[in-house]
Amino acid sequence: MLEQSSKVLAYPASTERDIISLNNWVEGTSCLARQDSSYLDHKDDLMNLTGPVDNAITRTESVVEDSMFGLRYYLLRYTPLSKMKQTQNFTGDEHILLLGPKWRRFCRDITTWLATMVLIIPVVLLDNIASSTGRLITIVISSGFFLSVLSLLTEASTVDIFIPGASYTAVLAVFASNNISTTMIKAD
Repeated sequence: MLEQSSKVLAYPASTERDIISLNNWVEGTSCLARQDSSYLDHKDDLMNLTGPVDNAITRTESVVEDSMFGLRYYLLRYTPLSKMKQTQNFTGDEHILLLGPKWRRFCRDITTWLATMVLIIPVVLLDNIASSTGRLITIVISSGFFLSVLSLLTEASTVDIFIPGASYTAVLAVFASNNISTTMIKAD
């Protein structure tokens, strides 16, 4: 019993977006009586049965979904495509959009490129900044931004955020100091 309780408690909580989506679907299809869907009012008792989620990918998927709905709304409302409303639905309900494997891969690619940019842009900046003060300011801002992104996109604990942050800051500091030495040697 303790083992089963531990497994159940390990499931992540349902997100507000998931609850709203499910509630909209229930209200839109009218397939359940109001008392049968009243569990949606108890948000603290709901959990995500699919298991742990990658917050970075989930957030990217949310942005892509919102963008697709917004673009679809704009195209159907303000262009000649409005006559094609019925043929453009991915599902039978125009309010439901299910991302397929290609879209999920696209979201993963976007997240990967964003992470790459967060890591690489400070290195490029440090390579092009000559002053020690400018490099130090770049390291401070880059490390703070890195920690903010890490905190926003993951459910990591403080220690789990501190360790990669310290490592990243140390790498930037070593890169900046090596670059300063190289610059000083070239100047001599």
